[in-house]
Amino acid sequence: MFSTSSCEGTRRHVKDNYTHLSGEALETVMVEENVLSQLESLRTHPAVRSRLSRGQLTLHGWVYKMETGEAFHFSDASGQFESFNQKIASIPQQRRTSVRPMRSIVGI
Repeated sequence: MFSTSSCEGTRRHVKDNYTHLSGEALETVMVEENVLSQLESLRTHPAVRSRLSRGQLTLHGWVYKMETGEAFHFSDASGQFESFNQKIASIPQQRRTSVRPMRSIVGI
């Protein structure tokens, strides 16, 4: 469910609103804005809209930086993408579960 028109809208939005950015910063904003645009698109789908309104579904926007292995989630509270590392650090040590690398789960 990847909308080409949504991508074009994201490109225009970034071009119009982020003229001060270039290089990696501009790429990051493009990716983040596209994730938000795709979430908006999902919310318009009848089945998704219905389940959201009944509290049976929650949508999450994530960005993964392959170069660094960092993962970010969109926070409705701050209106920003935040590092999962910050979120994990805020959880008391005794409540954290162990996390295994993906390659150990899929047998790579």
